Amino acid sequence: MIKNRGLLLSHGNIPLRKVVIDILDRALEKVNLYSATRRLIKLKGDFLSVGALSYNLKKLGSIYVLGAGKSTRPIAEALEDILGDRISGGVIILKRGEKSRLRRIEVLEASHPLPDEDGLKGARKVLEVAGKAKDRDLVFCVITGGSSALMPLPPPSISLEEKREVTDLLLRSGVSIQEINAVRKHLSLIKGGRLALQIHPAEIINLTVSDVIGDYEALDCITDPTVPDRSTFKDALEVLRRYKLLEKVPSSVRKYLEKADPNMETVKDFKGLKVHTFILATNRDLCE
Repeated sequence: MIKNRGLLLSHGNIPLRKVVIDILDRALEKVNLYSATRRLIKLKGDFLSVGALSYNLKKLGSIYVLGAGKSTRPIAEALEDILGDRISGGVIILKRGEKSRLRRIEVLEASHPLPDEDGLKGARKVLEVAGKAKDRDLVFCVITGGSSALMPLPPPSISLEEKREVTDLLLRSGVSIQEINAVRKHLSLIKGGRLALQIHPAEIINLTVSDVIGDYEALDCITDPTVPDRSTFKDALEVLRRYKLLEKVPSSVRKYLEKADPNMETVKDFKGLKVHTFILATNRDLCE
């Protein structure tokens, strides 16, 4: 993983430097998402294993890959290398400037940390592909950090520019990432478990990474459109009040949250949905 090892070992306390570099190299390899995906997912003939899960590809329908985030590319690349032309299609949204291209999965670029029109178009494309999934299909969802900005889809009464304004206010006001996510999930038609509803009745395998400090395994700390969400419209309003932002956000945002339609609440229960979530790497993995 460390490319200039020779230079680093050309001077100084070489034996001690070698120990330190070996430790760093091992840590970086442990949280390398391409490698982590290849360790988790194996293909032998027509049998695909994902951790303890096993699939006979002859009995499966189509396989899709959907995702967005700053760490999504290496996971999607690994899936392509494992599954090849067994992937029927897919789309991922990356931070602008990555210039990545994949063979079976369409790669789009958008703005981060503030959302833009390209991200909005990408979110609609993700929903379009999700709508193709049917029973017996398998959908790999690769949602990683940064997906909220890269895959914005505000409700009709809120413009993208207004969503962008709210995001900017939150980022500049010392709000924790969990609190920011509580707001962003409730200003979205795709987050908070809603993408999973669009993919149903196909089976979902979530592949993600968490750099959240504290509760390493808490799925609700991930802004994931394919995991349940414990936060509520009330929580989103409370965050804006706590940081004195309620009067600063656009009136359309305040009105939408205050007069929230209960049917637009984020998804709390995935009963009846086939969803499996794997966290490929955490802070704990790196520290260990």
